Amino acid sequence: MRKSVHGLKRYLDLKYAVPVADRAAVAMVMYRVVTEEPSLDQQLQKLFTQQLIRLLKPRPHDGGRLQITLAWQPLLRTIEMLFFGKARIPQTPLCAYLGYYYVMLARVARHYFAEGAEADIMKEIQPFLCAQHSASLFKGQVLLTLMLPRGPQSGLSIVGEIISIWGWVVSYADWDLHWIVFLASLCRHTYRTCGTQWDSAMPELFAHVLHIIDLPVGASKVHIYGNMENSVASADGFPFFSLASFVHLTDSRSKALQMVHKAAKLLVYLLRPATAQGGGHGLSMLARVLNAVESYLHPSNGGYWTRRLSQLLASLCEYFTERVSAERLLPASDPSRLTEADVDKFAELILPLAMQGLYSKSGTATLQSCVALKYLGTLAPSIALPPLLVRVYQALTTLIEVHQTSSALEAMAAVICPVIRPG
Repeated sequence: MRKSVHGLKRYLDLKYAVPVADRAAVAMVMYRVVTEEPSLDQQLQKLFTQQLIRLLKPRPHDGGRLQITLAWQPLLRTIEMLFFGKARIPQTPLCAYLGYYYVMLARVARHYFAEGAEADIMKEIQPFLCAQHSASLFKGQVLLTLMLPRGPQSGLSIVGEIISIWGWVVSYADWDLHWIVFLASLCRHTYRTCGTQWDSAMPELFAHVLHIIDLPVGASKVHIYGNMENSVASADGFPFFSLASFVHLTDSRSKALQMVHKAAKLLVYLLRPATAQGGGHGLSMLARVLNAVESYLHPSNGGYWTRRLSQLLASLCEYFTERVSAERLLPASDPSRLTEADVDKFAELILPLAMQGLYSKSGTATLQSCVALKYLGTLAPSIALPPLLVRVYQALTTLIEVHQTSSALEAMAAVICPVIRPG
């Protein structure tokens, strides 16, 4: 078996095409091995899981997604044993990167769970969500957000329950990070089919986003999140390493910036076109949020919040561009497609804050403002570029505000492609 998997690895490394039927057969066998053979050596588990992920990922040149169905119960039991077993103590650690590959396997394999698996998974995990037992509660949250499938046909009954239990734990970054990542992913996959169902949850979700940004109010200097990079230490019920490892695997951002980044994703996919029935409410609420944080982005008001707010602006523009680019491939009559008027309205909301952030005392905030301007220049050049070019011209010709010159040059470098693009 070991030699066969090594041969498969070399074959895949050479980019050879694998017939769909062969991929499916090998993937089914390897899935059973890594989820139903507890005595398998951890090094072999890591090797098999790594190659299984490659087989399960959609490969357009090999026929796309496999037409197979995977059982979720063995994978759930394996992850529970590896990460939450009573024998999992620092003296018996996991093989290096084994946990990473099992988390990645769960992310890929949940697309192959049987139809209706969401209800069964929820029924299995729900007993862990106990407010009186924190270890069980965190374990249930991790398993739920990791295993629950996301897709266009996913039900949204879970959203109301998540919102109701979100307030059980406060001032814990891992708790908020799991929920915001899950809801952002679920909204991205369901906004076209269940857009109207998200409207009722919109006020609570926007309130949680403001909570995550964690802005100071008045003279208080208390932060919601204390030590951002640490998880609660406990030997009972959940791993001895950070719970954020389940959702914060390959990103170089801190937990705070990753939460803000995913919050921006959620806000973008909550937006509905103004022409739809009940549409436009998301943009109006986004405008209120941006109006509330505008003074915090002023160059003279720097603080720990500056990087978070600049990350919010850049991430909003990034995900909005991703959504608009994908929707431009849809028919113009699609009810979930944002119109050009919606795009212009979004650009008008973000542009003043991005222009203001250009002259921040923080180099990171200036860079993120340039990223936002790059996306705005691509989405709505007629709105974003004229005022920016005027500001850049003033900065390059002034004799008394020479500190603006470097920011102006960075902004020009960010938007040069939209500027020189013909038409």
